[in-house]
Amino acid sequence: MTHGWSLSRRCALTALFAAFSLGAQEKTKWDEHFQQGVQAFAAARYTQAVEFLTTAIQDAEAFPALDLRRADTAQLLGMSYQFQGQFNRAETLFQQAKAIQESNGEEGRKSLGVTLDAIAQLRLEQERWQDAEELAGQAAALCRETRGEYDACTLTASRHLGEIFALGGRFTEGETILQQVILAARRDPTLGPQFLPVALRDEAAILVAKGQYREAEPLLREALDLSSKSGEHRPEMADNLVAMARLYRAEGHAARAEPLLIRAAAIYEQQDDSCLAQALQELSMNAITDGKYAIARQHLLRAVSIYRKFLGADHINVAIAQVALAEAYLGERNYAEAHSAIEPALVKEMAVLSDAHPQLARAHMIAARISEAQRHASQADTHYRQALEIYRRITASNNPTRVMAERQYERFSKSFRK
Repeated sequence: MTHGWSLSRRCALTALFAAFSLGAQEKTKWDEHFQQGVQAFAAARYTQAVEFLTTAIQDAEAFPALDLRRADTAQLLGMSYQFQGQFNRAETLFQQAKAIQESNGEEGRKSLGVTLDAIAQLRLEQERWQDAEELAGQAAALCRETRGEYDACTLTASRHLGEIFALGGRFTEGETILQQVILAARRDPTLGPQFLPVALRDEAAILVAKGQYREAEPLLREALDLSSKSGEHRPEMADNLVAMARLYRAEGHAARAEPLLIRAAAIYEQQDDSCLAQALQELSMNAITDGKYAIARQHLLRAVSIYRKFLGADHINVAIAQVALAEAYLGERNYAEAHSAIEPALVKEMAVLSDAHPQLARAHMIAARISEAQRHASQADTHYRQALEIYRRITASNNPTRVMAERQYERFSKSFRK
């Protein structure tokens, strides 16, 4: 799943799972079903992965209670459920895997980092961001200790930690880690195809949030090129198409973004992938830019429905989509609906996002415009000021989003004083 930017939701650890079973002393039915599950998971066929891995779990009942193959199967089955939004099932399986790994001493520690990282990602989906950060840090340290600095486990957990920092608005810390991951992936041609596209996209997302569009574009072009070599119709390709479209929209080139988003949405729909919601959300932003508010509203209502199905009605992704929905209603001059959409969404964002998060600034800006349209000048002034406080803290004075916000507030202030 995503948190505003489409950062981490896919893992690059399937190669690790493929390797885990090689140590088995004899080939069993478990090997066959487990490898089928690995292949289905790697292809983002999570429903099929659940079927194979559930059978593998049953096969593993023939092994001793603390056999690490039981942990491997529970771990990957948990991730398959997690990517389908079934977080309770994932939690149970991750804890089972963790208990087995912790009971296997030094040998178990080699795979425990993978499980800690998976739990960290689950905590992120559950909006337990502090827990996610702590677990991702532990996972990266453990993988580094047991597997080495440049192992896939270490790089994946480190990348996830960088993403968590970035999602919380801690861009400098996030960039430092992501740049290290990118450098490591460039050094190792066996890791590059797995890690470079997503790490480049993560780094570009931070640059876009900071308004450094020129620096972000070559990273996204490289990510797209690498993804195309792995498969034009894979979800990872769609993720990068959405990221590039987001950059084009930020630059004011909605026409260039539109075909990329349509293509990404088609890939997600073909894969029955819940990340369709983010493509719809981006399409809605293009529609708003073009003044096509009814189309934007339709896209957003569908996106909200998908988020609620997979993440629950109170998730931050729902709130972010509702902020955009409020903007669509505002464009339609349906101020009552706009207010109804923005009010709970802003409360949710203020509770979850840091006070230096650009998405929170955006929500305040839309709330200000709605209040201004309803002639609630004092409320509008407060929201404008709160938005500008964030933008001034995290962006340069020539950042396009900040410049536009400054101009809107200046216009409002002149009108307000009359």
